[in-house]
Amino acid sequence: SSRSPNISPNANLILEVCLLDVKDGPDLELLTGQERLTLANKKRERGNFYYQRADYVFAINSYDIALKIVNSSSKVEFTSEEEAELLDVKMKCLNNLAASQLKLEHLEAALKSCNLVLETQADNIKALFRKGKVLAQQGEYSEAIAILRKALKLEPTNKTIHAELSKLVRKHADQKNVETAMYKKMLGNVSPSTSKSAHKSSWVMADLSAF
Repeated sequence: SSRSPNISPNANLILEVCLLDVKDGPDLELLTGQERLTLANKKRERGNFYYQRADYVFAINSYDIALKIVNSSSKVEFTSEEEAELLDVKMKCLNNLAASQLKLEHLEAALKSCNLVLETQADNIKALFRKGKVLAQQGEYSEAIAILRKALKLEPTNKTIHAELSKLVRKHADQKNVETAMYKKMLGNVSPSTSKSAHKSSWVMADLSAF
């Protein structure tokens, strides 16, 4: 029978793996534009596969390899079309890298990835959106709101950006209300004490002058 054996859920499996062959990687400097694009896209798509499976560490590794392929020096001249395609792959990898880093709460790394995109494409919607989310998680609400408003202005019909911005504005307002209440409470506690201390000091001075 060709029927697969029944394996119960949560069963422990022992797998034997046999290494059949080992090959050296390609010399990146000698790759043509199309070869470089094909290899970089293959690694990027592998990263997407891992991202969809929530294997964010493996996804980050794949995107890093794709970026290394795109960014490496070359001894071959590329056409302007190939240069544009390579830049597009780079932007996609950086955006996906930021998304994976954000999932793992690697906020500084995610912010760096977003900024690398925005240095080249200042109006990149995905990079702006993710940068806004990173800044919000870092507590930089004012800056995050400004970034998300810019993203929404560029794409007014984007419901995801609109929802994130609305949530953040409410959260920022709540934080400001809490801070205002704390300041009022602090001032309320300090004022009577200060007044009482000043009043007591005047009596002490009066008593001392009597001697």
